[in-house]
Amino acid sequence: AYSKTGNAEKAEALLDEMYTAFVKGNESVKPNVQSFATVLDAWSKSTSPEAPQRAEQILSRMLKHFESGELDTKPNVVSYNTVINCWAKSRQQGGAQRAEAILREMQDRHKAGDEVLKPNVTTYNLVINAYAKRENAEKAEALLDEMYDDFVNGDKSVKPNVRSFTTVLDLSLLHI
Repeated sequence: AYSKTGNAEKAEALLDEMYTAFVKGNESVKPNVQSFATVLDAWSKSTSPEAPQRAEQILSRMLKHFESGELDTKPNVVSYNTVINCWAKSRQQGGAQRAEAILREMQDRHKAGDEVLKPNVTTYNLVINAYAKRENAEKAEALLDEMYDDFVNGDKSVKPNVRSFTTVLDLSLLHI
């Protein structure tokens, strides 16, 4: 309910309560990927200026808990896309660059063997949108070109779609 209404602070506080109860021995409230994903979703709906940073902190916690073996909270492409979306929607200086940095992190992790972190068309569209909101046509078009090249070279998961092209075209028309 907190997530649906964008009340990310309360959603995160509830996750913290779950984790504390679990650490104290209550196995029935053990947080999982869905628990964390719900809080990420809440931050993506939040209008708080700190939403992108808070979403990244949640993503970091997921990864830390997973890598330590404490929780089964391995972040997936949806987790990362949600954080990218927070940066894309934010009005923060450097938000588009941060969104792209997360895309590049996903690419690096995928190349290192993490199959679930393969960027997809949604990932690219979110970063393109982040640059479009900041009227950076060159970066948006460069990402579209990268998608297209990857698609032509056999990566069907990044096939540019109508949104990919329309976002770049609309932005390019602003600069004519």
